[in-house]
Amino acid sequence: MSNKSKSDWKLMFDFLKKRNREPWKNPGYVFYFFIVIVLVGTFGVFKELIEMHWCWTCGFDTEKVKSFCFNLSSTGLSLVTASVIDLIFISRKTVEKETASEKYKEQEFESIKRSVRISGLSCLIVSFVGWIMINTLIENNFIKIGFSIVLLLFAYLIWWISNVQNKILSDGFNLFGPLGKEDPNDIPPSTPSEKQDGGLNGNISTFKTE
Repeated sequence: MSNKSKSDWKLMFDFLKKRNREPWKNPGYVFYFFIVIVLVGTFGVFKELIEMHWCWTCGFDTEKVKSFCFNLSSTGLSLVTASVIDLIFISRKTVEKETASEKYKEQEFESIKRSVRISGLSCLIVSFVGWIMINTLIENNFIKIGFSIVLLLFAYLIWWISNVQNKILSDGFNLFGPLGKEDPNDIPPSTPSEKQDGGLNGNISTFKTE
């Protein structure tokens, strides 16, 4: 199927699907996610999960469930809020860099950027609504626990997709190499406005001090 026949939905899903697959090629990214984000970041939640008295037939302690679900859903909402910024403010340069092999047209780059930004904002809204439902509207303990777990898993997925271009975690940044090393995959600015955005420019060869 040619690129021009792809719908906006297809372009967005292909972009996000690639972002979901790419991190598995980077062991450092995978270890950081499972050890730092999942294990360390939600250690307190796991501790509560283990200590909770699980009794599916006799019911749960309502207060313990309320506290557990609040902590679990709040952790998920915080993780989504911190991660989704990279999607909401994704730049066209980032889209072009990640889809360089696809040879998309101008309008397709814009479509991906716009769709990803809207999807990021939608994820934030859905997570916030879910947090409100869990902590104020849902009374059934089983449903409350289930929704809280789903929200946390959703937050993990958003973090995984959002941080693909994190310079410290990606292969393009050598943590033990010299500072200021240029990334060969970076696309140079093509317009004067992009050059201006990239930093200060000027010639100081004739600058003298007394």
